[in-house]
Amino acid sequence: LNYRERISDAIIQDLRKDPKALAAWQGGSAATGTLDEYSDIDLTVVSSDSVDLVFDAIESTLNRVSKISHKWIEPRSFWLGCFQRVYVL
Repeated sequence: LNYRERISDAIIQDLRKDPKALAAWQGGSAATGTLDEYSDIDLTVVSSDSVDLVFDAIESTLNRVSKISHKWIEPRSFWLGCFQRVYVL
């Protein structure tokens, strides 16, 4: 597996084990069919748990694959009830 697939697979495996993760999908280039070796991962997760707990779980998964070197937290939501973080590994 390439690096991007290893990251995606690890997140998906962990989300499948979490009964509070109700749905997840990729957007961006994966959704539009323009995915290439430089593409990032645009992931949306719907959860019955708190936003912070969801992000904590994803960060834990990411740190198992590769250490997070930078985390950017979007201070305001683009859409009501949606929250965004950007990770550099």
